[in-house]
Formats: sequence, C-alpha cells, structure tokens
Amino acid sequence: MEIEKIEKKLLNIYSKETCYPKCRDNWNDNNKTLGHCAIVALIINDYFGGKIYKIKVDGIGHYFNVIDDKVVDLTASQFSKKIDYSGKVEKERNEIINDSDTLFRYNLLKSKLKLSLIDKEIYKCNLCSNMIKKFPNR
Repeated sequence: MEIEKIEKKLLNIYSKETCYPKCRDNWNDNNKTLGHCAIVALIINDYFGGKIYKIKVDGIGHYFNVIDDKVVDLTASQFSKKIDYSGKVEKERNEIINDSDTLFRYNLLKSKLKLSLIDKEIYKCNLCSNMIKKFPNR
C-alpha cells in the first residue's frame, strides 16, 4: 500500500459528514480536506505506523503524521499558506479519539476507504470480475 494511493482514495470520499462539525459550514468540494486532519492522521497511522503530532496553524489545531522522520500531512491543502511544523506535540490515539463524534467520523471515513480499496482490488481480480459480470447487483 502506498500513501499516494490512500490520498487519492480519500479525496474521492471526503464529505461534509466526515468533516469536523465546527468546519462543516465552510466545507466544500474545493476544499475537501478541511476538517479532516485528526481522522486522516489516525487512518494513516493505522496503515503506515509512525507518530501523530499536533500543531497550531493560525490558532487552529492541526494533526499530521511523521513516518520515518518525514512529515506526512494529507490535509495540509486546507490551509492557504505553507505550514511550519516546528513546535509540534506528539499525541496518542486515545487523546485524539476522545469524543464520540471523532470516533464516529474516523470509523465512517475508514469504512469508506476500505470499501474503496477493496472494490478496486475486486475489479482487478479475473475470478471476481467474472462474478461481477454474472451477478452485477450483488
């Protein structure tokens, strides 16, 4: 699995429903990553390990990953300026998933991502391809 593959899949499944509630009024298709940093950092951590950090960007908390000493921030595009990652504070998963809303959004986005990844793999499989043609509604 490659981070770029996950990033492309996520761009197709971000939604207002998975966006942080305080950002939902500003979420739109032109800024799909808005309000998704915490749950995306958790998902990237699920797939690739590393550590999760939090910083302030224009006074707003922002989560990202560090894997093999490299910053991995799939939601940086929500900000119009370059992010300064100095002053980062490491966060544990249980600190991030500290309320039912974050847990719900994380599970929802992760489920959508898994389905997106599985669907592509199924269609690439010759045996499964035949099954899909035979039973298209299942």
